[in-house]
Amino acid sequence: MGISTTEAIVQCHKIKCLKIIGSGGIRNGVEIAKAIALGSDLVDLALPFLEPANHSKEAVEEKINQLIRELKIVMFCSGARSIEALKHTCLLQLKEI
Repeated sequence: MGISTTEAIVQCHKIKCLKIIGSGGIRNGVEIAKAIALGSDLVDLALPFLEPANHSKEAVEEKINQLIRELKIVMFCSGARSIEALKHTCLLQLKEI
């Protein structure tokens, strides 16, 4: 078992000279927002597009629009008016039970 995407982003963020691409296990707009808030400069995802790509170009476009809507909702709820502001969002870490 490898290192989690979350842990990789946090560890890489400590090295200030790197551009960080959050990738691996990202499935929705909430997870995109989390990756950005943790320190990613970019976020990559593929699996959510596989099924829509088998149907049509329009299905892929709808998936993109869904992800954008989800990301905008998270940004609104966190008070982040921009992606840059989302990068500086205060995160709360919950301990595992």
